[in-house]
Amino acid sequence: MNYSFDSDLNTFDFFPIFFTIIFIIVIGAFLMTAVKGISQWRKNENSPTLTVFATNKQTNQCHAHTSFKRPPSSL
Repeated sequence: MNYSFDSDLNTFDFFPIFFTIIFIIVIGAFLMTAVKGISQWRKNENSPTLTVFATNKQTNQCHAHTSFKRPPSSL
């Protein structure tokens, strides 16, 4: 086959094939993400619920949410 500019091979002949391939890739990625999310959700739903005691190690907390006020000026 001679692929010169004068041949019958046109760039627009590849568009339906290219569009179909991209469409299949996008839909496949969407389906893979959905299946992975559903399988993770099912795994979490079937796992036992853990009851644990929560501790807070921050006993000395500093709250610096005060606004700075200027001293009155002596005019």
